[in-house]
Amino acid sequence: MTDETSLTRRRRALTREAGLLKRILLIEGIAAAVLLLGGFLYFWKTGGSGPLWVAGILALVAFGHWMKSRENMGQAGLLDVGMSGEAEVTRELADYLDARFYIFNDIMIRHGRRSAQIDHLVVSPLGLFVIETKNWSGRIEGHAVDKVWKQIRRDGQAPRMLKNPMDQNRGHVEVLKGFRAGKGIPEVEMISLLVNRNPRARFLIEDMPMPILEPAETGETIARYRPKNQLTEETVDRIVAVLMEAS
Repeated sequence: MTDETSLTRRRRALTREAGLLKRILLIEGIAAAVLLLGGFLYFWKTGGSGPLWVAGILALVAFGHWMKSRENMGQAGLLDVGMSGEAEVTRELADYLDARFYIFNDIMIRHGRRSAQIDHLVVSPLGLFVIETKNWSGRIEGHAVDKVWKQIRRDGQAPRMLKNPMDQNRGHVEVLKGFRAGKGIPEVEMISLLVNRNPRARFLIEDMPMPILEPAETGETIARYRPKNQLTEETVDRIVAVLMEAS
């Protein structure tokens, strides 16, 4: 329901900070070079090393800023991957689902001291669909209730431990339940979905309650879901209203 997400805002903040650091670096680099040259001349004439120490300290500060700038740009690159994955799922949902379905992208929900950052939340008469989006590759192994899954990108390579996204979603659902109850909304069915956009991934996960979807399957899976009880239009409108207010 909004084109701007927290990922977009975070990426903008990172690139803005990186740009500021580059300008500071330029100033610090010129100042360090001038101090270094002047320090050598001062040392040659007087034997004093004060300006050289100042130049060295300034160079260390500049190096720290350079490292921070590189870190920011690296994080921005990772966010680009996440944003492209979320954008793809958003397009698929918007193209497939009709006006009865309300799509919230990258929404933050808070209840008490707990919070949930949800990639996509679809509110509809069929229930609330809590969607976690990944862009994983390789072979993913584990159990649906494990805290972590193993990612093996190549045979013979040490596995990488990944947080179980279904476990993440369970936490999101708990926060949503508390949020719903706090707003006086009747109990609603909440369905957890996992979407992975990388076709090269192979999931070997035991006892998954729902299949791991590709982006193109997400809208159809939601539209075909058959809940125990459908929500009334009034309840859907009320949920949408409190979510818009919260976000």
